[in-house]
Amino acid sequence: MFKKIFYTSFISLLTPALMHGYSLNLDVAVECHSASGRTLLSFNNPSLGHTMTNGKLTIDNKSLSYDFQAPNATNAIVNDLRQGIYTLYYKDEEKKLSFHSIPKSVKKINSRLVKANYIFNAIVMIDSTDPRKMDSNHDKTLDYNIQVECALEILTKQK
Repeated sequence: MFKKIFYTSFISLLTPALMHGYSLNLDVAVECHSASGRTLLSFNNPSLGHTMTNGKLTIDNKSLSYDFQAPNATNAIVNDLRQGIYTLYYKDEEKKLSFHSIPKSVKKINSRLVKANYIFNAIVMIDSTDPRKMDSNHDKTLDYNIQVECALEILTKQK
C-alpha cells in the first residue's frame, strides 16, 4: 500500500519536470549496453513523457520485450535530465524492469557530429526479471545489478 501511494505521489510531483522544455512533437530513443556487450537495453519514450514503448532487454542473447499495452502492465518513466534523473519502471504479470540513471553521469551533448543528445550511466536493478531465467520455475530476477552506458536521442516525429 505504502509503495503504491509513494510511487503515485512521486510521479505526480515530477510530472511538470517530465517535459523538460521540449515540444510534444518528438520521440526519444534510448539505447544502453554493458561494458562487456552482453547486456543491451533499448526503448522509446514518446514526447519525453512518462511511458515506455518498444522496450527490450537482452542478456547473453536471451531477450525480453516489454509491451506497455499488456493487460495489467504498469509502466512509468520519471525524468529531469537537468538534475540527472532518468528512471524507468515496468511491471506486468510475468516480468519487471527497474532502471535508474546515475545522476552525476548525465551529460548533455551539443555536437551535430554525435547522434545522442544525452549520454549517461545507469543501473538495471537486481529486482528486474532476467531474460535467461524465464524458463525457470525458481526466482526469475537478476543475480546482481548491471551497469550500462546509455545514449538518449531526441528525434523529431514525422508528420
